[in-house]
Amino acid sequence: MPALQHQLFLVGRANFGDQMLGRIIRHDVIVLSDQDDVWHSDKLESVERIFEAKPQLSLVFSNAEIVDETLRLFDKTLFDWVHFDGQKQRLVKSGRALDLQLRENLVLGATMAFRANLKELVLPISGDGPLVHDGWIVLLIAAVGEIDFINRPLLKYRQHSAQQCRVGKVSTWHDIMTSSKIDSACCVRQANQINEAFERLAAYGLSQDKERLLREKIVHLHERARLPVPKFQRWRQ
Repeated sequence: MPALQHQLFLVGRANFGDQMLGRIIRHDVIVLSDQDDVWHSDKLESVERIFEAKPQLSLVFSNAEIVDETLRLFDKTLFDWVHFDGQKQRLVKSGRALDLQLRENLVLGATMAFRANLKELVLPISGDGPLVHDGWIVLLIAAVGEIDFINRPLLKYRQHSAQQCRVGKVSTWHDIMTSSKIDSACCVRQANQINEAFERLAAYGLSQDKERLLREKIVHLHERARLPVPKFQRWRQ
């Protein structure tokens, strides 16, 4: 373990940006954690091994076991819950993590580790939009670096009523489309947040392909915000 501590810097999820901003990090990799999750004994070793094997790798995430407050296992893993299936896994492996992240939040922060030299890119965390810290970090790093995943659980992700983020039932298409949270203001906030990321990324020399993806998403969100409210949503307002 002492050898790992020289390379890996551990940081809790709560107030992540405040913990990291202005701090001098002399470690190679930043590993996010939740205070109430239980790590497998080989988590840090597995993270260290993949970063050493892939010098070009910028961020890695893993699967997780879902457990209740007493650590009783659920019948599905995190990847099962979020439908991170073979098709999505192939997108990530082929360098298209940004495509996927622009459609849905790809990574749970507690399963994530990234190169410490990217701290200046991801901080400060944008707080004016639907993306929280993990989505923001993945969005920025996916635009400039390589992302990979470890296809096995490296921690037990605890579910309880008081935690900040929970894995719940996956919404149906009808749930999503009739939600009062899907409105023009939400689309505008998301577009503004991605535009904020785009402006920060400009200094990193975006490829034409990544720049196009970000611009298209921003335009799409503004166009969606201008659409009339569907009839089946009007009664909810």
